[in-house]
Amino acid sequence: MKTVISLTSLIGLLALMIMTDMIGFHYPVFVDGEPLNDPVKVIKWDVENMHLEDGRIIAIKPRVRDMAEYLRESNSQIELGNVEGHLLIWGRKRAMICGTRWFQTIRIPLIPDKVALHWREVIAFGTYVDAESPTGN
Repeated sequence: MKTVISLTSLIGLLALMIMTDMIGFHYPVFVDGEPLNDPVKVIKWDVENMHLEDGRIIAIKPRVRDMAEYLRESNSQIELGNVEGHLLIWGRKRAMICGTRWFQTIRIPLIPDKVALHWREVIAFGTYVDAESPTGN
């Protein structure tokens, strides 16, 4: 009888530790994939315009002060998207892994969780400067 009570107490304590995230079985596996589907190289940019390798020019609206930082993180590559008539400029952003669910007092690495090392993020909006733009924006 004493063994049954001890075993029940041990299972209850283990369940409590799992529910309160003191013990975890998941661990991160970082995957360095390309988040941009169709990247285009930026060859030159200033405060108002972005010049692309294929000859297109995009007026950035509103002006972005941290564009140098975004382009550096994105290896001077962007992706363009048209959503409801708005030209979106996507960039590659390094994922920030902080305060994650993998922070437990005791971690027993049994279940891998794939985590993207880079994400795709809207860094600006824009319009095409030339009249021969593919979307007419």
